[in-house]
Amino acid sequence: MCYLIVKDFNKKGSIAIELKEGKEVAGLSKFLSARLENTSKQVVTISDLENWREYAPFSLVASVGEFIDKAEKM
Repeated sequence: MCYLIVKDFNKKGSIAIELKEGKEVAGLSKFLSARLENTSKQVVTISDLENWREYAPFSLVASVGEFIDKAEKM
């Protein structure tokens, strides 16, 4: 498992969703990176939330649809 993270550098914290590694993560990361291009937001894939404290606090999201919605609105 891994986490896809979206961080807005103008705000504290980030949103995260836990996904199986593979095509779903790669596709969602590519999709969101294109949608969020030229913004202050960054899309990152990480394996462990504990080792990436610079993105904390994390708001975990349960579904991909909710994750996309929150990423675009944050």
